[in-house]
Amino acid sequence: MWRMPELDAYEYTWSLDTDSFILGPISYDVFAAMAAANGTYGYMDVNVETSTVAQGLGECVHDYLRQNPALQGGTSLPRFSPPPLHRWDGSKF
Repeated sequence: MWRMPELDAYEYTWSLDTDSFILGPISYDVFAAMAAANGTYGYMDVNVETSTVAQGLGECVHDYLRQNPALQGGTSLPRFSPPPLHRWDGSKF
């Protein structure tokens, strides 16, 4: 797709997977938002992992980050592991 000459005239494109769907009305210009943020790529994912597929993943990541404090500022995991248990809620991050 990226090498299609028909797209040369566009600064941004929007590609959806074949199993994607839009959950509701979009109340803003997504292309203007990308331009304002100087964005090159964006995505949104609202799926939640099945617990049996990702069993232990959150705890493993928490342990790794605890052992490597320098990496803690570069992850969004804390947003998906709220207090008091600080357990991953299954959201993708």
